[in-house]
Amino acid sequence: MATNPGTLVSKLWNYCSILRDDGLSYGDYVKQLMALVDALETQLAVSRATAANILSALVAELTATS
Repeated sequence: MATNPGTLVSKLWNYCSILRDDGLSYGDYVKQLMALVDALETQLAVSRATAANILSALVAELTATS
């Protein structure tokens, strides 16, 4: 799933606004943002690994049939 970086930044700022409006302390605010960043990094790593596995399987299939 390709996502525009501007869209991700916009979603992050919207999330920040929600947290701020809910009255979280600065420390809680930072913890929530770090959890979000960690989740995004994990999702990116899984996506990359999936793409690499698909590419490897495709290459193996193409070389096996050649």
